[in-house]
Amino acid sequence: MVDEQHAERKRNDDFRKLMPPSNINFNELVKEHGYVKARQHLQREATKHTQSEINAAEIAANTSKQPQRLKESLRLAKTYGSTRSEDIVERILKVNPKYFPDFTQSIDTASIEKLLSTSSKVENIAKSVSSSVVTEGSQTHASLGDDSLLRDTVLLNSLRQEDGEISSANQDTDSLPPSFGDTLFLQLAHVQRISCARNNLTSLLSYKLPMLSTYHLRNVREMNLSLNKIQSLPNDFGLLAALERLNLSNNMLSALPASVSSLKKLKILNLAHNSLSTVQDEVMLMDSLEQLNLSHNLLASFPYALVRLQKLAALNLSFNSCIHLAVMPPLLKPRDMWIDYLDKSIGQMVFMNVFTREKMKKIEFYDGAGVAQARDLHVFQPESHPKAYLRRKMWLSICQTYEWEPVQDSATGSTYFVNNVSGESSWTMPAALDSLGLLTSLTELTMTNNSIKEFPPSFGRLLGLKKLVFRSNKLASLPADVGLLKALAHLDLASNELRLLPVELCECSSLVELCLNDNSLLRLPEQLGSLPRLRRLDLSVNRLSSLPFSLGLCSSLGFLNASENPLTDPPLDEFSKGLQHVQWYCRSRLAIEQRGMPPEMRYHTIGVLEQVTILKPEFDRIVEQMVAAVGKDGLLNLQLLGLRKIPLSVLKMKNLRKLKLDYNEHLQIQRGFPHELSSLSLLSLKSCKMTSLPENMSIFTKMTTLVLDDNRLEQLPEEIVDMTTLVSLDVARNRLYSLPDEVENLTNLKNLNLESNYLEYLPTGIGKLAALTALDVSKNRLVDLPAELCDLRGLARLNVEKNKLRCLPSGTARLGVSDLRIGHNRIEWLPDGLFASQLGRSLRRLSLCENNLLQLPGSTHLLAADCFLEADYNPLLSPPSYMLADGFRVIQNYMQIREQRRTTFLELMAEEDFQLDPQSLVPAATEVLQEGTGFLTPDDLAEFDQAVDELINGEFFKCPASAAELVAAVVRLRDLREREIYLAVLHAFLAVLTQLARDKGKKSFGEGSVFEATRPWGRQGEPCGVWVVSLHCLLRASAPSTLLPAGRPSLFSLIQQALPPLAFPFTVDLLKDSLRLYQSPYGPVAQTEEVEFPACDCIDEVKNRPRRHKPCVKAAVVLAKSVYVEEEAARREQEEAEYLQRFAEVDDELVVWLDSSEGRKCAGLEVTRRKKQMKEEVALRREMLQGQTLRLKKANEEHGKLLLRRTAYENAEPFEVHGYRTLSEAVKELSVAEGRVLLLRERIQTLKESIEGLQRQIGLEHAKAVQLCAADLLQKYCCLTYRANLTKYRRLALEQGLQRHWDGPDGADYQAWWSLHTATSEQGSSLMEDLQQRQQDEQDNEEDGPEFSWDETDHMHRFQCYLVDRYLRDKRSMFAFLNN
Repeated sequence: MVDEQHAERKRNDDFRKLMPPSNINFNELVKEHGYVKARQHLQREATKHTQSEINAAEIAANTSKQPQRLKESLRLAKTYGSTRSEDIVERILKVNPKYFPDFTQSIDTASIEKLLSTSSKVENIAKSVSSSVVTEGSQTHASLGDDSLLRDTVLLNSLRQEDGEISSANQDTDSLPPSFGDTLFLQLAHVQRISCARNNLTSLLSYKLPMLSTYHLRNVREMNLSLNKIQSLPNDFGLLAALERLNLSNNMLSALPASVSSLKKLKILNLAHNSLSTVQDEVMLMDSLEQLNLSHNLLASFPYALVRLQKLAALNLSFNSCIHLAVMPPLLKPRDMWIDYLDKSIGQMVFMNVFTREKMKKIEFYDGAGVAQARDLHVFQPESHPKAYLRRKMWLSICQTYEWEPVQDSATGSTYFVNNVSGESSWTMPAALDSLGLLTSLTELTMTNNSIKEFPPSFGRLLGLKKLVFRSNKLASLPADVGLLKALAHLDLASNELRLLPVELCECSSLVELCLNDNSLLRLPEQLGSLPRLRRLDLSVNRLSSLPFSLGLCSSLGFLNASENPLTDPPLDEFSKGLQHVQWYCRSRLAIEQRGMPPEMRYHTIGVLEQVTILKPEFDRIVEQMVAAVGKDGLLNLQLLGLRKIPLSVLKMKNLRKLKLDYNEHLQIQRGFPHELSSLSLLSLKSCKMTSLPENMSIFTKMTTLVLDDNRLEQLPEEIVDMTTLVSLDVARNRLYSLPDEVENLTNLKNLNLESNYLEYLPTGIGKLAALTALDVSKNRLVDLPAELCDLRGLARLNVEKNKLRCLPSGTARLGVSDLRIGHNRIEWLPDGLFASQLGRSLRRLSLCENNLLQLPGSTHLLAADCFLEADYNPLLSPPSYMLADGFRVIQNYMQIREQRRTTFLELMAEEDFQLDPQSLVPAATEVLQEGTGFLTPDDLAEFDQAVDELINGEFFKCPASAAELVAAVVRLRDLREREIYLAVLHAFLAVLTQLARDKGKKSFGEGSVFEATRPWGRQGEPCGVWVVSLHCLLRASAPSTLLPAGRPSLFSLIQQALPPLAFPFTVDLLKDSLRLYQSPYGPVAQTEEVEFPACDCIDEVKNRPRRHKPCVKAAVVLAKSVYVEEEAARREQEEAEYLQRFAEVDDELVVWLDSSEGRKCAGLEVTRRKKQMKEEVALRREMLQGQTLRLKKANEEHGKLLLRRTAYENAEPFEVHGYRTLSEAVKELSVAEGRVLLLRERIQTLKESIEGLQRQIGLEHAKAVQLCAADLLQKYCCLTYRANLTKYRRLALEQGLQRHWDGPDGADYQAWWSLHTATSEQGSSLMEDLQQRQQDEQDNEEDGPEFSWDETDHMHRFQCYLVDRYLRDKRSMFAFLNN
């Protein structure tokens, strides 16, 4: 209850605050403007009142805190400049004297001196600043001292020197300068201009300056924050009330804060290059705004807030997405359908619904039932019912739906308008959306690069408009109201879809510049030249065929561009003579239209370049004389007479046979030839500049020669194909784009000259001109020749030079031409068999100059020896271009040898399973090998290409290798590269496994993934160490699980990391091939098999838990720890051979020694010593046998007792009898006793067997005993010899950096020896010097030692070696000697 009373009291207080002031009559406002607008006006007045109270409180607070501010300013001021109090007073007053008007009276100088006496760093800082600040122009740079202090000092200095302007442009900073946060700056600095352009600001305020707020920038008049990354402005941005210029272009703003309505002094606002999709209504309150730039944003319509800016003079909306100029009015809010109402029944203020008259104390509790039942709000209402129409319009506005809504027609792209209130639609913009005319102060409007199709009807009300730029839109027409814009000086409508212009445009008397280029204009208003101030007119890229002749009277015109128009009146040639000439032409045409044509002067020009001028009557007499002088041959030559038409007397000559009208550049035959000239056999119209021929050419039934050279014919009349008697047709140097398709009817044609035309193709019927012997189609635009051309078997001369040919028809070899000219084209390749048939036998002249040929055809050597060949200016590689100077015979020999070598090479490569493209061998061997390259690197392939190129192309006669040698070399290289890459993969695999074995602390790869084992993969089937790797662990990474919390990478990825850089990508297939295909000298090194792993690391992927297989059998790769190469196998064989040779030498020496008396004596003593020692051993073991027998007896007794106790337990006797609580306890003790009995029995049996063996040796004969002693002696010294030589080989391997896989299990002994010798090297000496010293010491010890001795032979396990055992099995020479 208390909370409800408190809420009600608070609402009443708020309502009283919003009550109208005493000087405002709220009821009159409601009657005059309506409730909504009256309410809005009341809110604005309340806001102004509140702001005035805030300003008064702020002034009072500043006045009360002046002494504290002064003290703080003095405290901070002591860190800048000198320590004298007069300087500080002067500086503070200079920064902003209006804050401290009574400064000198409120603080005396003595107190300031006392305050500054406590500072010890003032003088040092002043010296540092004075020595570190160097002024360059308007910028100040600090080079010594503390950076932040100098930066702040420079900032304050610039503030003083530049009258409150701070510039930190292009400093790559993300916040305002740090000095903005200094207390001295915040209290004393009056910054009026701030420029922080081209930085990385994301906001005006930053966490780096927490003490800085927009309030401290309230005096700023100009602010430039362009080219930053600002995404939003502070909500209290309106506190910058003094702001007049604001540049926020090239940022990332998507909206403006509502407080911008407080920027009453802002005149220029630049928001270009942002992401604004709408303009808030608060902008309309910026009363002083004169210039607004919203270009390069995301606006889809003309913002409503802009039409309320009464002082707006310049507006730029270029590069947005506007498709129309309809101004969408603001929408109402749900709160607007409630009005405050005094309910007299309860005596309280409530809210009443304007639609349903419902009353609510709290709007938020309204359920909308009344509005839902108001049917007139939810159905269309015609405009004939104003009240219902207005109610539905207001309801739709509250529902955020516009009265009129623009819709774009998907079929035509035009915009029509739909009335959501009445359901009607209109193609004309309704008055409710036509608000553009409200911008009466607008002088400049720019809307480039939008999609606007038409201007609104109110466009004509922009009477103050001086500059209008609507470039790159979709305008189809201009309204007639454009003539009302008397002040319009600049009109740019380029790149639109205009077809016609209104005549009213000529009423824009102030128009200076008119840009209409890149439209579809068909004609212009005739009065366009009446514009008195027009200086610049751009009409380029349109469809104008004529210009208004009134432009000739436009004296102010200084620039006229009408290029790229199909102009005929005036002709385009007139524009090349200048603007004045064009205007003169227009004035002349205008005068002709008004007054008629002037009388024509009758004269005639003849001769070259029309240098001779004679009167027309005299010329007629000359022609009559020439006609009368025609002889019996019927030849009339009227060349160079400047004829414009054929004289009438000539047209009536029935006996005329040959008529030459050459070089009459103005000759026109408009009505065709009369039938009197049908007997002509020759007609020459050379260089007459004719653009067409008469259509009755078929009357010449006897004509054999027709010369049309050097004219401007774009096509031949169809009737020309009816002149079947033609033998020679010359239409060179014309503008023909094609020939008649029925050209095949000219069956008697022998000579056809089509040089220098625009032909892009030849008709297929040309192949049926069987009589054709000479064809010239040079200097055209032919891309290819028809295949039917190859059917002209009688063709002797063919000229296709200077075209765009890239190849010849496939049947060219069938032609029998003797003169073939295909130079100056783009031919890159000619078929190898081009000259292998008829063409090669008949050809006597061949021109291939200036093509892109890299080689000549392989059949060139088949041409006749007297054939003349031109192939200059080609990038020839085969044959080399310098050979052309040696003559055709040298080229023939070259081509013949090249063909032979190419054939041999292809056969050899096919035998070795290499796949290659024969075309890649010539003219330069590039990318020869296509398939079967194995692991040949790009460098190998490039080197092979170079070798093949030397073999087949170029100066192949200098190639040192034959085709067989080259193929054999590449086969060897392919095998070598394959072994190298396989070996690299295997070594990387082994390195990864070895590293995993060393990193025992990493349990990712346990015995369930990788473990060590043995396989009989040795040289002679002996066991050798292998790695067993799970295939799953090898190829797949493991995700994190309970067994592997951190997951586990695949071994494949680890191998890839350990691999050195390869020329080929490392893939699973490459790994498989390396394991499967690599063969060491002793056989395969890896295989795949099913293996039982000691542990199980299998994970159930569904439950993410270990599977715990027992046993765990899975597919695995078994890889030998030592992978031999041929060089290592050969080195091992050589080393063992040397060992066996040394053993034989020791064997021989021992035989000689035993044959001596000393040796026999020593052998006898050794036999005696050994028998004595064995007897002592027998006695000792018998004692041990007795002791073990007694222990066995006791163990049996104990076992018997345990059996009885167990029986008692099983019979359920009392606990005191057996002493067992469970059966498992009894079984456990009984099993321990049984194990002890078995162990003692085994020991007794072993002792008995050893005693028997010793007794047998004691009973041996003397010779047998000596033989055994000699065998031990031989084994001992062979082992010593092996060890001595082993050290030598190890040192050699260490010096050369070689591996020794056979030295111990997988080379382990060699690695241990290397580590030992490395650790024991003498301090300061190198490893090599230490090894040499050890070798010398061992040699000295060998020289001092005895010859043979049985010392240490009692421990023969010390002299075990697989090579010695092998030798003792194979060598029995010593024993044979003793038996003898």
